[in-house]
Amino acid sequence: MQQWDPLGPALFSLAIHGVTSEVKLDLNVWYLDDGCIGGDLQTMLSNAAIIRNGLSSAGLELRIPRHYI
Repeated sequence: MQQWDPLGPALFSLAIHGVTSEVKLDLNVWYLDDGCIGGDLQTMLSNAAIIRNGLSSAGLELRIPRHYI
């Protein structure tokens, strides 16, 4: 894909759907590469590991801004 390709967002969403659908939390909202998860701390940490590992297998990196930690 190239930048501004109209199919880019749809294909990206399909590529990460498998990972994002594995998340079992009260709050699990995604818009393209921006995600928001919420729940109890232990469950969030284990689900963050699932997301990190799943995205890394697709060549992507999970970055959490410092002000969220």
